[in-house]
Amino acid sequence: MTTRVEVPEYIRRWMLATFKKEDDNVLIFSENDDIYHIIADVLSRRPNNAPMIDRGNLEFRLPSPRYGKNPRDYNYISPKGTRYILKRLKSLFYIAAHEFIYQKEKTGKYTIQEAVMLFMIHYDLDGTITEDAIIKDFQRWRKKFCRNREVKNLT
Repeated sequence: MTTRVEVPEYIRRWMLATFKKEDDNVLIFSENDDIYHIIADVLSRRPNNAPMIDRGNLEFRLPSPRYGKNPRDYNYISPKGTRYILKRLKSLFYIAAHEFIYQKEKTGKYTIQEAVMLFMIHYDLDGTITEDAIIKDFQRWRKKFCRNREVKNLT
């Protein structure tokens, strides 16, 4: 059983490039993926007034745990659940971007701008998110990361 959610295009492209998918770009998450448990937590019974066909640009197979919520009954993601999933997907996206950029920059072979360009090319993100948005987020993260690192080194 599958469902759909609406996400920004850059998140959709990153997800399709990162996670395993079936034919027709239906994503499949393993029990080891954080997103599997995030989705499982927000699933609820479909209300009577909810449309039977979900709308969105990202389709994925519903978690089917051995115990707990059966996807035949719990196959609806509320608007609040969708916002929560989107918030977590954005976090996972930026974590992946930070790690990628940090590793490239650490080698000394790439500048931040070059690393961001490589990240965008690798995930085919051209035109979906600006380089500046990723660079600014990385710089905020690095500033916070380095500040916390200095405090840890002092103690």
